[in-house]
Amino acid sequence: MALPKVVFCLSIALMLSVFTAQSQDVASVFFEQRGAAAEPLEASRTISYVIHIQPTNAMAIKKIELEVGPDVEDASISKDFTVEDQSLYLKPGEAKDFRFDLNLQSPEMKQGDFGRWVSDKNETGIWDKAWYRLRITQFIGSPIVVEDYEGHPRILKPFEAFRNEGVTPLKGTNETAYSYEVEAQSNSNDSILIEVAPSKSGPWTKKGSMNYTKVGSWQKLVWDNISLGFDFNTAYYKFAGRKESDVYGGPSWPANYTYRNASVSPERGLPESRFAYALDFRAEKKLNVELSVWDLDSRTYRSAGIVPYENISSWQRLAWPNIRLTENPDTRGSSNYYFSIYYPGSDKPISTTKDESDSYPGPEIVPIEIENATVQPFNASLYFTNPLSGSISSLYTYTYTVQINGSQVNGPVAIRLEVYDPVAKRWLYGGLQTYEHGMANLSYTVNTANLFSGPFLGETKYRFISNDIVLGEFPGPNIDVNLRNESATEIGTKITYQVEVRSSLQNITIALAYTKDNNNWQLHQDRRIYESASQNWTNLTWKAYPRYYAYEFEALREET
Repeated sequence: MALPKVVFCLSIALMLSVFTAQSQDVASVFFEQRGAAAEPLEASRTISYVIHIQPTNAMAIKKIELEVGPDVEDASISKDFTVEDQSLYLKPGEAKDFRFDLNLQSPEMKQGDFGRWVSDKNETGIWDKAWYRLRITQFIGSPIVVEDYEGHPRILKPFEAFRNEGVTPLKGTNETAYSYEVEAQSNSNDSILIEVAPSKSGPWTKKGSMNYTKVGSWQKLVWDNISLGFDFNTAYYKFAGRKESDVYGGPSWPANYTYRNASVSPERGLPESRFAYALDFRAEKKLNVELSVWDLDSRTYRSAGIVPYENISSWQRLAWPNIRLTENPDTRGSSNYYFSIYYPGSDKPISTTKDESDSYPGPEIVPIEIENATVQPFNASLYFTNPLSGSISSLYTYTYTVQINGSQVNGPVAIRLEVYDPVAKRWLYGGLQTYEHGMANLSYTVNTANLFSGPFLGETKYRFISNDIVLGEFPGPNIDVNLRNESATEIGTKITYQVEVRSSLQNITIALAYTKDNNNWQLHQDRRIYESASQNWTNLTWKAYPRYYAYEFEALREET
């Protein structure tokens, strides 16, 4: 007898008909459950009892009664379903279905031996003691009875586990043929489906099923030649039988990216300052790049935003403007930053620049803002000598001046000058000044005669520091002349004056400076010319000169 198709939650109806000789041509009972193609059915899901009535002769139905129970040995555990006063008339061959849903997890069902079986995790076998009894009362004629006490529907507590999942190759494209595998274990035969997706949330695409048949044992299932057919960064897959597996990641489509020129501007700022970060980035596919900055208040890294990279295979300057590092006006200190690279839609980075190298330094949050700084002279000599007593000679002194924006300063601020020694490769103390609110600038005079550890040619640098925070760093001075080993040798009644000179200039005029009273200084008209293309030390000599109270040597750039 052909039955009409009944669709319930995408399941396939299993028809189990038990007839008495009297009723087999009139009524039958079958079961439906979502996800089940055949018995056994799951104890944890609703089971639908479907009553199919199709008489050969005309039939007037008064009442339909269905009694079901989980244990044929304990009839006290049961549930009744009733449909009455239907006054339903069916013509010969006309069909009608009635559906009754049973929850085996309900308290009225979960009793006795069956209740203990359901609750015992160690019980993994099939329960085969269920029963039902159907009684159809007609207005005319005897009742029709359909019953079964042979354990239908058969019930199980589905146990299904997955392990050792994998995909090969681990990297590829949307055209690569992949092989997926998993070991499955279940307490019943099952059809295991594999699904793939470009993200954890889908959309999921079915890629075929494999049959699990080794009930109670681990069975390896393999799906070969699976092409994904969609774009992805990291693809995902899962398995679904009576139960669904976790979601697994793989394969990945290699990003192949590179970056350069990380920067933050300005290098220093006040607590209320806003900073601009940037990075040059290139990749073979679209990616997201996140900036993380060191928060000086929480002492942790925080995200400063994600910028998409879209200019595939070309360099793109990624920018994060207007980033503020603190809301606290009293915050001071050094921040740093790094970048994280993500596949679009992913919350887990492929990698970070911090992992590959280190974080990038900067910026500095400072209490006051330096607007400008100068050193005079900028192009100058480095004179190694024993300074004269009294006033410091201008020949070996430098004046450092700094202009300050102190609008946020409420009290005095001590600011230290440091000068870099390129020979010793360390910072040298250059002086300390105190800034008061309303001051326009600070000035420092530095005696370099015995400051540096040795002579050098080229540009050095200097910086200003407050409370161990660098307020600003600047270039200069540029040392283009070195003088050392001066001497005055008495020969008879006259003196021979000498000095060693070297310069980055190919020629420079050197003069003998002298004073007869330590007040008025003069330059001798007898000049010497230093000439060298290789910056060699050269000894310059002035012979047969009078003895002076004091003498020095000076480079005359304006005469060169």
